[in-house]
Amino acid sequence: MQPKDLLSLVGILAVLAGILAGSYYFTRWAGQGLGTLPGLGGQNLRVLDRINVGRDQSVLMVRAGKRYFLVGAAPSGVSLLAELPPEEGAAWEQASGPEKGFKPKLGDGFQQLFQKMADKKKD
Repeated sequence: MQPKDLLSLVGILAVLAGILAGSYYFTRWAGQGLGTLPGLGGQNLRVLDRINVGRDQSVLMVRAGKRYFLVGAAPSGVSLLAELPPEEGAAWEQASGPEKGFKPKLGDGFQQLFQKMADKKKD
């Protein structure tokens, strides 16, 4: 291998590394504000809890203004499962706290919430 060929190979690898690094930093920069769209960021809409129930399927506890909703999310769409009374929703919000951990420490977790919903359907 001649020095000219080696220099060309190093140049190509440097350009490739530059493109990859540029792509990485651009996507990090471009994605910074996507979680907080105007009117929807942290003040009016907040996910209090989330649990995955299957592949690409999850159940979310969401606060929208002063109302609380239990929502199912799947690739096919989002569906409302239940609306919670303000007292119960406030308890979820206190359990989730300002940190982004999705594990409420109340005894009234998802399992008990599902049980309440099942009992309501029986009635």
